[in-house]
Amino acid sequence: MACKAVGGKWLGGHDISGHVFLLVLGSVFLLEEVYHVLSRERLVKEERIIVMGDGAVKSAEEEAEGDDGAMASEEGWPWGVQVAVGVSGLSVFMLAMTAIYFHTWVEKLTGLLVAFSGIFVVYFLPRAIPQMRDIVGLPGV
Repeated sequence: MACKAVGGKWLGGHDISGHVFLLVLGSVFLLEEVYHVLSRERLVKEERIIVMGDGAVKSAEEEAEGDDGAMASEEGWPWGVQVAVGVSGLSVFMLAMTAIYFHTWVEKLTGLLVAFSGIFVVYFLPRAIPQMRDIVGLPGV
């Protein structure tokens, strides 16, 4: 503020898009947490696998066996899943508005890359590296 008051200007620099980062990271985290409910509804088909500490490869379903948690009922998805999907839908709309009005394309791309790297570290690396699973756990299962 003091710099601007005496005629200073912003020159150069790179501002990673926090809008893109937070919208992508938050919505993917939400959807990863309710993914098992969506996949049980046969809307999404994927065999998720993890590597155990002894080197054995198991499916995530086998690892989480006995955890019925928030199973989908015959009436549809539980309220929590509906809210998570709704919030993620709103995030897509806000992401579109961000793409139109804020930041340069390079700043948006770096925000997206940083968000994807965080998602990769939290949701995909622990499935392949048992030592990391001891630290982060196994989210989304």
